[in-house]
Amino acid sequence: MALPEVNPGTTLNRDFSEVYQFMDDLPVAIYSCDKNGYITRYNEAAVNLWGRTPELGKDLWCGSWKIFDTDGVSPVSLDTCPMAIALKTGVILKEREIIIERPDGSRRNVIPFPRPIFDEKGNITGAFNMLHDISEHKQTESQNATLIAIVESSDDAIISKNFDSIVTSWNKAAEKIFGYTAEEIIGRSITILIPPDRAYEEAEIISALKKGNHVDHFETKRRRKDGKIIDISLTISPVKDSSGNVIGISKIARDITEQKQLHDELKVSELKFRNLSEELDLRVTMRTKQLHESNSQLESSNRDLEQFAFTASHDLQEPLRKIQTFTNILSERVYDKVDQKSKECIEKINAAALRMSALIGDLLNFSRITRNEKEKEIVNLNDVVRNVTGDLELMIERKNATIHIDKLPVVRAYALQMNQLFYNLLGNALKFSRAEIPPQITITSEDLLKEELNNYGLNPERRYFRIEISDNGIGFDPAFEKSIFDLFQRLHMKHEYEGTGIGLALCNKIVKNHNGLIYAKSEENKGATFYVILPL
Repeated sequence: MALPEVNPGTTLNRDFSEVYQFMDDLPVAIYSCDKNGYITRYNEAAVNLWGRTPELGKDLWCGSWKIFDTDGVSPVSLDTCPMAIALKTGVILKEREIIIERPDGSRRNVIPFPRPIFDEKGNITGAFNMLHDISEHKQTESQNATLIAIVESSDDAIISKNFDSIVTSWNKAAEKIFGYTAEEIIGRSITILIPPDRAYEEAEIISALKKGNHVDHFETKRRRKDGKIIDISLTISPVKDSSGNVIGISKIARDITEQKQLHDELKVSELKFRNLSEELDLRVTMRTKQLHESNSQLESSNRDLEQFAFTASHDLQEPLRKIQTFTNILSERVYDKVDQKSKECIEKINAAALRMSALIGDLLNFSRITRNEKEKEIVNLNDVVRNVTGDLELMIERKNATIHIDKLPVVRAYALQMNQLFYNLLGNALKFSRAEIPPQITITSEDLLKEELNNYGLNPERRYFRIEISDNGIGFDPAFEKSIFDLFQRLHMKHEYEGTGIGLALCNKIVKNHNGLIYAKSEENKGATFYVILPL
């Protein structure tokens, strides 16, 4: 660019004209000021450095937009900059680094070199200033410092060598891994670390690097100073100059001895695990086969047992009917002719026959529960309870009972079993009522919350409901809450309350047959509550 002319009235001799021409041609930022500090001339390099064009005779001391100390925070006023100090005092501040900021916000690190101009009497008439931009140098210094810090703090050995395999640098990690200090090994051949059986590796590595190739994660073995052989992983790269010529070799070595040992141990463990797994699979297969066989035998046994119970219960009815028939005939013919003891015997035979008939009937019902001859169907429990209360109508009227029924759910179930379940539970609530106190029975239903399902050990992915059947009857001792569902379990004498001890066992079997739960809570003379949990 053409440099501006100096202020009018300024006289330059031939020597200064040559100086200005030389200044214009320099690639370094140079400018001049008069004795009062006003800028009189500057070259294109100065404009590029400042990022702005100063006004001649108007801008003072420096063309920089802003100046900061080397901390980048503390501002330096223009009238205290190195050029201003040189003009005011004649003192030259040698190599004082400053930071200049351009109007666009970018910054550069600069070292000014101001030089006062004196007349023949020694008076300052002006000054020249050369601004040496050291930004790239500072950046390189910072990068080098960072690189040195990384190298020294690395846990990996970082080594450099030439193509004659002579070590030229050696960090702390290399000392730790290989046992040699930097003083002991720099200047010596790297082959001191290579076991004899791997001597060929160095020539192959150097040959590859001369071609500009890299060696990544090459696993090998090296020898420490103490003679111990260790496993290492090498990453080796060529070092190139600014022209791209390969001038050396850098190497990163990582000690993987423990890693290799762990890997080998892991392989042994994997082999053991695989063998154990195969053995376990074999055992599981054999056990599964045994379980299938056992289940098949159990199912067959259960079917035989059910068939036996059904057949026995059914076939026992015939001789029992004959006992009842002949007992009745005997009673009609001789009842009035025998003594009191004989009459009691006849009555006991009749009572025992009736009880046996009821027991056989209940056993027959119990055996039928697992004989699911029909598929499950949609069952409205409201209809079931309505039918049951109809069947129990005479007992309800005789006992002056009150039954309150909430709305009940619709389920997929065996209809006859649901009918039997509610018939037994309502029948018990009516039967075990307190003398002279009319029975009050309440039937309610609610959905179970998800958090409740875990308490019952139920599948949290399914929906369940709970039915409560509460009464105000005689209740029972809480100690019998679990045992009342056992077969033939009776809590009262037969002369007090009729029954065979099969009813609640039948209820338990029905509920389990529907993947549900049944339990009871009670206190003596405070009524009882039966809970039935079934899936929707």
